[in-house]
Amino acid sequence: MLRRLRILTASTLLVLSGVFLGAVAPAAAACSTTSITLYEDNSGGGDSITKCVNVPSLTAVPHTQSGICAAVLKFDDNWNDCVNSFRMTLSSTKCLALYIHANYSGTFSQTLHSGPQTNTLVNIQHPNSDALSSFKFFNKTGGTCVL
Repeated sequence: MLRRLRILTASTLLVLSGVFLGAVAPAAAACSTTSITLYEDNSGGGDSITKCVNVPSLTAVPHTQSGICAAVLKFDDNWNDCVNSFRMTLSSTKCLALYIHANYSGTFSQTLHSGPQTNTLVNIQHPNSDALSSFKFFNKTGGTCVL
């Protein structure tokens, strides 16, 4: 009985620490075909973060450099309104939509991007620099990106 408890405890610790490859492989596989890396500066400069899932509010995504966002003093330490460029990877069946408000709302001048894209760098143009608040990946409809 004690041996079974030790094995169960060791297995649980391996899973929680990410050593169990079955637990981490799906996320890594998803990131290889669909991802966005956000940068606080143009041309992929400054602090960055990569996401492979929809983000309804960048306010919920902590910024790693406390108080700094694209040379503008921010007090909330998150990625909302902090992005000036991004890199995207999209499979041929995927699309990426960008929004200036949380919960996928608000018109963005560079709203829609269509796959296939592989590590494509995009500089966000004025007036939308430092305005990104949410984004989502979705499947193409009839071979095109339709919101």
